[in-house]
Amino acid sequence: MFLKKLGSSYIDDCFRWAHEADPDAILIYNDNKVESCRAPIAPMAPCDTCIGSETHIHVCESETTVASSSQTNSNSNSLDYYEKSDAFYNLVKGMIDRGVPVHHVGLQAHFNAAAIGKGRIPTPDEIGYQIDRLVRLGLHVNISEFDIRVSKLKKQFDDENEENEWKWRLRVQEQITRKILRICHKVGNEQFLGVWWWGVHDLSSWCHKFYFTGDRPLLFDDTFHRKPAYNGVLSAFNDEDVGDEWGIVDGLCWLPVPIDSDIDINNNTSNIIVNPISNSTATSKPDWEL
Repeated sequence: MFLKKLGSSYIDDCFRWAHEADPDAILIYNDNKVESCRAPIAPMAPCDTCIGSETHIHVCESETTVASSSQTNSNSNSLDYYEKSDAFYNLVKGMIDRGVPVHHVGLQAHFNAAAIGKGRIPTPDEIGYQIDRLVRLGLHVNISEFDIRVSKLKKQFDDENEENEWKWRLRVQEQITRKILRICHKVGNEQFLGVWWWGVHDLSSWCHKFYFTGDRPLLFDDTFHRKPAYNGVLSAFNDEDVGDEWGIVDGLCWLPVPIDSDIDINNNTSNIIVNPISNSTATSKPDWEL
């Protein structure tokens, strides 16, 4: 409606009008499903230039091969996964090029750990690439809405002990939280301003009405007790390497949770991800299913 009535410049105009009304206001462009972009087919270690920077860490584009349509997964839907992220980047870049006063961007992140295809959770690497190119524009970045649904993950235990299932699901949630926020913090550095959870505790989450009931997507449980994801946040921003014994650099790919692992699911400090598999980010199955 706005496009038809006001023309293609209506977004630029709104930001200019807001700036005229309050020149000191910080103006933020916020959007949903724009938190990732294409990652390399074969991730490589950051080059010396990238590592040597005290204020910026990224995977050097000159030393990687970006996926093209002929290289991506055979599932045609996989190409659509990045289209809105690219459009979002091009929109804010165009605004900056035209001198429009836009200062920050917000990335909404409502994730489903069991999703596949276009709905899957982006890898830390994909999120890092999007944040990297946004901060290069001079923008500050935040995760403006964050929650992680885990109730639809495939059942992992043969017995009927639902408590064990939930302990495992919450460990998955902790790892996703830690890995994603760690890459945001490392790549965005001082230009990554933080993350806002979309709710305080599980019982009050919007997910019960909008998606499905019975999930536990937030940092605190129904009685306001801290969940493993809370510790994941602390680890991410304290730059702690929690359980990455095999030396894989955070952000390269999601790795599947082994069904028959001997991980102590009662240990809130251990990492449940072991035995990295190179094709774990394929869109044909959930990232957490072998």
